[in-house]
Amino acid sequence: MLYSMRDMSRSASACTGLLAAAPAFADGVSFVSSSNSKAVASPVHVEFAVDGLTVRPAADGLIPGTGHFHVYVDVPAAQQPGEGEAIPFDDAHKHFGKGQTTADLELASVSETLACIY
Repeated sequence: MLYSMRDMSRSASACTGLLAAAPAFADGVSFVSSSNSKAVASPVHVEFAVDGLTVRPAADGLIPGTGHFHVYVDVPAAQQPGEGEAIPFDDAHKHFGKGQTTADLELASVSETLACIY
């Protein structure tokens, strides 16, 4: 089965295309390698990037200038947690707290929307 991904963003730092960085609590958050405007088969391989900050595991604690990535799957912008709010641990909120910068995501439906958050 093929899956397509639509653009979802709520900030100026969002990248364009079918994979989108949003709301980017850090500027310059993006999907590096993606299949923008293309149907993809699940699992889809994604790479994340952020400009001007260092990616570190969550276990390192709160260190200024560092953080880790999250990917929201089909979470409308109005329902995304705001800066400082807890991000749920469920199928719609993927955590990359070990400092990962790549992932293979299993998509369950034909219209998944992905947003990369730092």
